[in-house]
Amino acid sequence: MNNLAAWHLLVIAVYLAFIIVALVQLARDRRRSGTNKVVWVVIIVLIPVIGFVGWFIDWVLGAVTRGLDRRNSRTTG
Repeated sequence: MNNLAAWHLLVIAVYLAFIIVALVQLARDRRRSGTNKVVWVVIIVLIPVIGFVGWFIDWVLGAVTRGLDRRNSRTTG
């Protein structure tokens, strides 16, 4: 590891932080079943960059959908 530049270590640290955040958010997600969580964990761990980006897009779209559902339930309720 002596030949790694400081920016390499920074990139690795940021990358690991993103993966850890994804796994923690996935574990805390109550709307996903156990099987769904296991599949996402496998994807994130085995295909890290694609898995993280896929999870992030799914997470953002889910948050937007939940926000729209809440807004619609307030206006129709």
